[in-house]
Order: sequence, then C-alpha cells, then structure tokens
Amino acid sequence: MGVTEDSDYNRVTTPNYSANIENKDEVGAYVQVVIPFGGGKRERLNCNRLFNIEIDRLKAQIEKLKAEASLGDIWAQASEEQDKSIPEMITVDETRGTALFDVDGYSLNSSFTHKFNDVVFTLLDNDQAKVKVIVLNDSGLPESEELDLAEQRADSIAKYLESRGIDKSRIKVLARGNLYPVEASDTQEGRNANTRVEFIISR
Repeated sequence: MGVTEDSDYNRVTTPNYSANIENKDEVGAYVQVVIPFGGGKRERLNCNRLFNIEIDRLKAQIEKLKAEASLGDIWAQASEEQDKSIPEMITVDETRGTALFDVDGYSLNSSFTHKFNDVVFTLLDNDQAKVKVIVLNDSGLPESEELDLAEQRADSIAKYLESRGIDKSRIKVLARGNLYPVEASDTQEGRNANTRVEFIISR
C-alpha cells in the first residue's frame, strides 16, 4: 500500500535506509485469502482439535525418545558388564633397557617394582579379580635352563604381589621361558622385548 520511487529504497544510495522506511506512511502485508467453491454451509475449522492432535504427537515422540534412551542405557550396561568379563592384559618388559631382575637373574629389581603398580592397584580395587602371571625370558640359555629361570622369576613376582596385600589364592603363575618370543633373539633389543612378564587379570 502506497507508492514510492525505487531510488528512495535503494540501500546503496540511501544511507539511512531503515529510517527512511520508518518515516513513510506505508505498510507492506502478505494476506492469504481462502475462497470456498461449491456453496453450502461449511463447518468452521476446529483449531483446538488440531492443537490437541499436535500435542499428542509430540507426547508420543517424547515417549519414544525416552524408550530409546532407556534401551541405550540397557545396552550400555550390558556392554559394561561384557567389558568386565573380558580379561585385562598388562605387559611389562625390558624394551627400554630396564632390568626387571637383579644380577642373580630372578630377584626383582627393587628400583623398578613400580612397573607392577598397575597390576597391584587393579587387584586391590577389585577383591574378586584374579591374576595369571606368565613369565618369559630370553637370556641365551638352553630351553630347559630358560624355563627354570622363568619359574624362579615367577615365584619372585608372586611373593611381591603377596607383599602388597594380594592373597596368594588370587595369583596363578606360569613359567614359559623362551617358548614364545615376540622378536628375533639376534639383537639385544629383541631379547629385551622377549624378556617380559604378562599379567592377565580376570574380573
């Protein structure tokens, strides 16, 4: 409604474009007109009914989301329970040149017993957990001597865990000597990687 020249509303040429419009006695409006055809009396549209239908739809959607969220919690709980049932494996080796055992070959090096702290804390936090200690070594000895050495080392580790408050009924030791190397034994780095203790914690 109202007539004006296009230049009056040009944003580039008119700096105060907004103020320019506000000062006009003109109004722009969009109008929707519905014209029924066919004659006869028509029932007035019940907006309250449409509103209630929309409310019911939204309520149903909310209930669906709640159900999905609840199902998600159930799956998350099941997944957490499953994770607890999967044994945790912690490996301590000599890959960084750290001697886990003293010069006698089987007594734990007291300077590096902190490497077993993760195992100790896990067992102390869960008094139902048990640990399987697998000792492997690569000292260049014959297989039978490697096995004897592994048994002595396993006994040292078991005693250390007991000294930290872990009941011996929760500890099982397995000496495997040089049976399962992970690296070639022709280098010191390879032998260090093969000399390791694997803890398998069952919750």
